[in-house]
Amino acid sequence: MKLYETHVTRASPTQLPLLESALSSSQNNKYYHGQDDIFQLAGILAARIILNHAYQDGNKRAALLAADMFLKINGFHLQKNPFGRDEVNNGLKDAHVAVAAD
Repeated sequence: MKLYETHVTRASPTQLPLLESALSSSQNNKYYHGQDDIFQLAGILAARIILNHAYQDGNKRAALLAADMFLKINGFHLQKNPFGRDEVNNGLKDAHVAVAAD
């Protein structure tokens, strides 16, 4: 929630249980389904944040920040600036929109 407050808006999630569910999705997939691919787990995390719609606004931005932080914690640095206008960020943006539209 701190990332969301810092980079998106100061509003709290409107559906806290849905946010908690989304945040535990990667851990659940790792332990119960044997998913060990860090990038898949980051994708699962982002997709769940987008689809659970815990915030009134900024769910895709929150998902991007959460996935980026998840990857950084696990030793990967995909983006220097999560909201920069470059090829990597444009690709991530398009992927997030596709998940939300599905």
